[in-house]
Amino acid sequence: MLSSYKLPAVIALSIALGACATIVDGIKGEDGKTIALKTDPPGARFTIEDKKGRTVARGTTPAQIAVEKGCGYFCGNDFKVKFELDGHEVHELNVLTTPSGWYVAGNIVFGFIVGWFIVDPLTGSMFTLEPNIASADLRPKSRQSGAEAPTLRLTTLDNVPEAALPFLKKVD
Repeated sequence: MLSSYKLPAVIALSIALGACATIVDGIKGEDGKTIALKTDPPGARFTIEDKKGRTVARGTTPAQIAVEKGCGYFCGNDFKVKFELDGHEVHELNVLTTPSGWYVAGNIVFGFIVGWFIVDPLTGSMFTLEPNIASADLRPKSRQSGAEAPTLRLTTLDNVPEAALPFLKKVD
């Protein structure tokens, strides 16, 4: 049986060492908390919106942006990334949050109940970003189907039909 002064020490130690995903991944920033943004061709404008439709980042590619993976207790923050480049089609993709392996398996070894139900869910560290590299091959805009581009056709006067001659204008 633990003495009265050892029990608080054990609880404090388990809280301090608990939450494996938070220990390994942190809360925001480096490694698994960033979205790498790449396009071909580079230089596209990007906008990242969270699941509530709020813009969380803007810039040009290539870039690496830190995001908040959690949006509350047991709530993952999914993102919509939009790429735009003049003369190219707009490209959108989703970046989703999924449970981290460190959260699922790591808390068996290190975090236990404190990691599973308190620290990792509150910090958002229980989630990982899928994909963590948002890339797009931007296609040039295509012409509308059936529409023809304006053309200029040169011909000699010998090839103009006689019925069209009255509509011609002389150019000096």
